[in-house]
Amino acid sequence: RDVLGSRGLGDVYKRQYQDRDGYIWIPTFYGLFRYDGYEVRTYKSNLYTPGLLVNNNVLCVEEDYSHRLWIGTHEGLCMLDKRTGKMKKLQLDGVSKQRLNEIHVTKENRVYLGYIRGMAYYDEMQDTLALMTRKNCRGDVPESVNIQTLFEDVNGDLLIGTWKDGLYRYCIKENIFLHYPPLDEENSVLALFQDSRGVMWIGTSGSGLYKAHFSSDRKTVSFEGYRHDARNVSSLPSDYIYSIHEDLQTRSLWLGTRAVSYTHLRAHETL
Repeated sequence: RDVLGSRGLGDVYKRQYQDRDGYIWIPTFYGLFRYDGYEVRTYKSNLYTPGLLVNNNVLCVEEDYSHRLWIGTHEGLCMLDKRTGKMKKLQLDGVSKQRLNEIHVTKENRVYLGYIRGMAYYDEMQDTLALMTRKNCRGDVPESVNIQTLFEDVNGDLLIGTWKDGLYRYCIKENIFLHYPPLDEENSVLALFQDSRGVMWIGTSGSGLYKAHFSSDRKTVSFEGYRHDARNVSSLPSDYIYSIHEDLQTRSLWLGTRAVSYTHLRAHETL
C-alpha cells in the first residue's frame, strides 16, 4: 500500500523504519510520518505545531531500548519520548553544521550519531550530546568527516562509512578508532551489512560492492570488489549501492541500487 501517495508524498522518502511496537516511521523532506496500519500521523513544524521539529527535512530515525525515538534532521536531532509524547531538541556543540545523516543504537542501548561533520554520542548521565574528538577518543578519530552510515558488527564494534574518507572502525570497549586504507579513488561508503556467515559487505557511491576480509585482530583489511559490467548480465545493475539486506532462507543479498529498486545475489557466489 502506498501510504503517502494520497498526500502527494509518494516519492519524497528514501527509507522506512519499524519500531518495536510495530509502527512504521517514514522520514521525508516534509516531516516524519507514523503509520499504524490504519492511519497516518504527521510530525512536523507548522502553524499548528510550531517548533515541533528542529527541521522538517527528516533524514533518519532509530528507536532505543528506553522507548525513545531519535530523529535526525537536516539541522539537528530531536528525541520523541513514546511514553509521554513529548518531543525534545538536542544541539551538538563544536560542529559547523548540524545535519545528521545516521543514528545507531547499540545492543548496550548507547546512541551514536553520524553527522555531516563528525561523530557524536548521547551522554545519558549528562543528558547532552558529546562530540567525539581526539580529546576524548584515541586513534584516527573522524573529526569533521562526513559520516554516511553506521553498523554494529558481531564483535560489538561500530563500522563507519564516510563520504570521500572510506571506512573506519570504532572499538567501543577500547574507545579507539581505526582508519582503513582507501577502497578506491572515490572512497565513499553508503551502506554496510554483515551477513549470517559473518561477512562484511560494503556498498559504495560509484564503485560497486565490496566484500571485506579483516585480519583476526581487525586492524587490517583487504577488499574484494564487484562491479557493473555491461557485457555481463549477471553483474551488478549499478555501481551505486544504497542499502544491503539478506534473505535468511536463501542467504541471498538484496541490494538497493540506482538502476533498480532491489536486486539480489547469492552471498557465497562470485559475480
